[in-house]
Amino acid sequence: MKHNYQFVLMGLLVSNLGFFVQDIILPPARLAAESPPTGTTTTPTVTPTPGMTTPTITPTPGMTTPTVTPSVGTPASEETKLYKELEDALIRQDWRKADAATFQLLLAIVGPQSKQQGRFVLEEWRQKLSSDKDVFCKKVVDIDTLWSSKSGGQLGFKVQKDIFEEVGKNASKFYETIQWRLPGQDIVKVEWRYEQLESKTKYIAGLEPIFTKSPTPPRGHLPAMLEWEDGREHRFQMIYICGL
Repeated sequence: MKHNYQFVLMGLLVSNLGFFVQDIILPPARLAAESPPTGTTTTPTVTPTPGMTTPTITPTPGMTTPTVTPSVGTPASEETKLYKELEDALIRQDWRKADAATFQLLLAIVGPQSKQQGRFVLEEWRQKLSSDKDVFCKKVVDIDTLWSSKSGGQLGFKVQKDIFEEVGKNASKFYETIQWRLPGQDIVKVEWRYEQLESKTKYIAGLEPIFTKSPTPPRGHLPAMLEWEDGREHRFQMIYICGL
């Protein structure tokens, strides 16, 4: 399936931190074939680096498991249960379940409207990144620590940030490196869609991430599915503000 994908890097000024946070913005799959909005730029063609191999994931020994304190307004049992589901899935290297559990846990942490809608409500999201930043970021760091410790440092949000910086904060190269998109082509390999009637985000058939144990997911490939109500990709706001 071909997609005329457009990526835009946008600087989000975070006044209390005093620097610009890079935010990747992309259209949802259902709009990918349409003309890009005014102000966007086309994705450059990138030639992949030859000889790249997928690393073998081995859990890092000696790392302790963090704990998560439930968010205000979220039932303690629900957030704790979701965190335990994530931990158990990562221990078993059940990447599919861990990916889903990460999204559901973050929805619960961000707020009740996000949880109900099945995607991040921007008002709640922005509040978590501003007035509630300290508590929110501690939980994000805990989630990322789980991913890193159970994947030998190959998966997680911090790894995605490292890759993003390694490719010069180039959105196209980033998506190609983590294998969400074929190198040098307008062909997407990983994509999801928000189903309005079901209030649920689902992977598009044939465009799911690599969830297999062998071969293991490529470096930075997971976690994948995160959805915001504006259909854009905001994970780097969270990653940079939380200092991962």
